[in-house]
Amino acid sequence: MSWVLRDGYGAVRMHSRRAFLNVDSQDEANFSAVIWTAQAMRDHRIDKLILATEAAELVKAVNRPKAWPSFAFHSAEILSLLDYFESWKLILESHGTNRGASLIAPSAAKSSHLQAYVAVGAPGWLENLFEDERSFASV
Repeated sequence: MSWVLRDGYGAVRMHSRRAFLNVDSQDEANFSAVIWTAQAMRDHRIDKLILATEAAELVKAVNRPKAWPSFAFHSAEILSLLDYFESWKLILESHGTNRGASLIAPSAAKSSHLQAYVAVGAPGWLENLFEDERSFASV
């Protein structure tokens, strides 16, 4: 899994990658990724957060918990973390619109890359992609 932190202008400020071991389902992986990302943003003292994910059920469960009782545990855990933030949004984003994070994530699954990291800026090998996305978003 990976996350990318952008500022209000779309510039990449940090990125991270982490492998989750012993995860039994895609839903569990999505939940772990959202929790991990929210914790990281809290730990880095980010006070306003827009967290985008491909996990449609989690987005719906967090934004309308009463309508998703089977996700009550998941939404309660995520909401308790999100209480830290001055403002937050959890939004649905397609795989194609989050290309940078989608390209970073597979490296976490490689056996030689199991250690998690947080780094300032974009990874060097993706700087052009992130700059192109930033330019496109500001048009």
